[in-house]
Amino acid sequence: MSRHSFATLALSHGVSIESISGMLGHTNITTTQIYAQITKQKIGEEMREFERGLMNTDEFSKRIKKGYDIYLQLLDTARRMKEDKFPIEQIIYYTGLSREEVLAS
Repeated sequence: MSRHSFATLALSHGVSIESISGMLGHTNITTTQIYAQITKQKIGEEMREFERGLMNTDEFSKRIKKGYDIYLQLLDTARRMKEDKFPIEQIIYYTGLSREEVLAS
C-alpha cells in the first residue's frame, strides 16, 4: 500500500489528518495534505458527525489505533524486504514509506 493510499484510506475511516501526519512522520501538516485529499463532502460529514456527538472517545481511539497498526505493518513489510535484499527504491515504491522510514525500519 502506498503512502497516498494509506493516508486516504485512514482519512476515509475517520483518522484525523493530524494523526495521519504523525504516523507518516511529517513535521508539517501541509505535507500530509498532498497524500490525503480532503474533500468538502468529507469535511461536511465529519462536522455533522461531530455535531451529533457520534464520535465518542472510544471509537475515535479505535480508529487511530487501526491506522497506526496499518502503518506498523508497512514498516514490518519494509524491514522484511530489506532483509531479502530488495533495493531501497523498490521498497519505497511498494510500501509508500519515505526513505528515512525505510532506512530506520
